Order: sequence, then C-alpha cells, then structure tokens
Amino acid sequence: MPKKTSIKLAAKEYLSASKEIRNYFDATAGLKEPFSSWTADHAIIRLYREFEQMILTVLTGAINQDTTTISNTTGIGFPKHLSKDVCQFLIVGDGYFDFKGRNGLIQVIKSYVPENHYFASTVGDKTHAKSLDLLSALRNFATHESAKSKNAAYAATGTKKLSSSGSWLRAEGRFSIICADLETLVKEIEKRAPF
Repeated sequence: MPKKTSIKLAAKEYLSASKEIRNYFDATAGLKEPFSSWTADHAIIRLYREFEQMILTVLTGAINQDTTTISNTTGIGFPKHLSKDVCQFLIVGDGYFDFKGRNGLIQVIKSYVPENHYFASTVGDKTHAKSLDLLSALRNFATHESAKSKNAAYAATGTKKLSSSGSWLRAEGRFSIICADLETLVKEIEKRAPF
C-alpha cells in the first residue's frame, strides 16, 4: 500500500515557514520607505503561498487518507487507495491550486470533503474569518495593485486610506496578528488530523 499523505506534517511545515516569514518581516522593520513596504508586501505574498500550499496538501491528504471524503461530495465511487499524485490531480487537474478569499476557500474545501469533515468545519469556523480575508485581499493587492484588488483590500481592512498592503501591515503589529491567528487555525487542523 502506498504511503499516505501526512496532514500533521503539512501543518508543521506551514508553522515552520510562518515563523521564518515572521522573522524576515521583523528583521526588515528598520528599512526606509519604500523598501519597508516592499518587504512587507513580499512577506504577505510568501505567507499566502505557504498557506495555499498547506491547504492543497491537506486536501490531498484528506482524500488520500480516506477516499470516501471525495466520494461523498461528488457522488462518484473511488477506489479505497489512491496515490497522492492522483488525489492532487483530482483537485488541480492540469492547472494550479487557487482560492478567492475565505468564502472561496470554504467552497473549494467543500468540493472535496463533506461539510462535517474536521477540515471543512475548522476552516469554516468564523473565528479566523478576518485573518483569512485579510490574507487574500492584501496578497492580491500586493501582487496586482489593480483597482479591484485595492477595493477588496479596502473592504477587508475597513479603511479607505491604503497606499499599499505593506504599509498597512507594518502598522500596529498587524502582520504578526494575522500570522498568529493563522497559526492557531493550522494548529487546530494539526490537532484534529488523524496523522
């Protein structure tokens, strides 16, 4: 039987990456503008990338560990044992993994695991809604700086005075608050995962 994907390991890897990103963010705090904001933009992009990768690995692992998860959501019977590569292909096909904000993330998760699955219920818990919305909106604004991404960042932050994601994240310990909240979410996923 092939080796199963470890959700606990994916969570641990995310937590380690988040710590490194926080250290990078803190180490660049003394830079002058625009470099200070640019490094903060980079930090939110990296954090999003690590979070997105962790979510994909957890989804892959949920299917890999128990194919009834995807069978229950799709109505299609799958063999009991699917390789990690096949599970990941079911999620991304020949494209890439992406989600649009917290609501989009929940929708993606529920496409592959039932609503009562621990992963869906943990991410769906409103406790972390603000951080998930900020993560997506600020990453998109840092990446694109389009009018649409700026409006989404306005909505997520609740402000109309936003020159960049990085400048907003640098103020009042906001980046650390988002990181800490997402780490709490990931620790809950790790705790609830079978292995």
